[in-house]
Amino acid sequence: MRRVLACRDARTYLTGQVFSLFGDSCLWLAMGVWVRTLTGSNAQAGLVFFFYTAPALLAPALGLLADRVRRRPLLLSANIATAAAVLALLAVHGAGQVWLIDAVMFAYGVSAQVIGPAQSALLTVMVPAELLPDANAALRTVQEGLRLAGPLTGAALFVAVGPHVIAVIDAATFAFPVVSLLLLHVPEPAPHRAAGGWASQVAAGVRHIWKVAELRQIVIAGAAMTTVFGFTETTVYAIVTDGLHRPPAFIGVMSAAQGIGALAGGLTAAPLVRRAGEGRLAGLAMASRWPSSPRCPRSSPASSSSAPRSPGWSSAS
Repeated sequence: MRRVLACRDARTYLTGQVFSLFGDSCLWLAMGVWVRTLTGSNAQAGLVFFFYTAPALLAPALGLLADRVRRRPLLLSANIATAAAVLALLAVHGAGQVWLIDAVMFAYGVSAQVIGPAQSALLTVMVPAELLPDANAALRTVQEGLRLAGPLTGAALFVAVGPHVIAVIDAATFAFPVVSLLLLHVPEPAPHRAAGGWASQVAAGVRHIWKVAELRQIVIAGAAMTTVFGFTETTVYAIVTDGLHRPPAFIGVMSAAQGIGALAGGLTAAPLVRRAGEGRLAGLAMASRWPSSPRCPRSSPASSSSAPRSPGWSSAS
């Protein structure tokens, strides 16, 4: 990680992500707790995470934005737009406005599917290829390290000052990645304009994934693994409130405990990739992973694979 931090642009970008991801980790927990408090429904609280993850179905199409436009302006626009969307939460004052929380979380999910590929593509020109695993590990360590404090802070703020303050804090944290992006000195090349429309490029990407055995295996395994993750987002509220007889905000304590293991994983990911390889490490992680909270939307690993790429389907996609 020291080699990554020695890169001025990488250090600047990661600094912005520290504050940005802290806001994320405070918000996602507070939204589920807020809906549970307003409605008394575990299912409604679980739907918060459904609306956040649903835009993943649009990932192939949204990822193409990172191929068609410059990544830094795209990231700037996405961060600013998401901050504006978060401020819409200030209009929620009762159970009748829960739909607005769901809509904001859906917008947050769309933002994740735009920011993730753009960030991945920007990292490939920000750091040398041999440092991409270290850059990924640094981002993941920052994200998971904040899970030790973010959910607890979000739960504490929810109890102390209410969800509207959390929304304002999270919207304000988007200023940090915006400033860090403006300070970058990355000589970003103009994106390559691939032939064909969006539909043909998405189809080319799907064919490419299916043809490359490593990509096909990881996509199928990942889909099977994540299919059951959503079940826990509803049951965890029932366990905390009905089983443990704790208030919904107690989920923050459980999330912080999960963050300890996640932090250890982030710190050891880069050396394990070099020792065991990406495929073996991914398989080990899937076999040992316990379903947990959704990932913060403003962090996504950059591709370091050497697999060939098809036209219209870059590492950003």
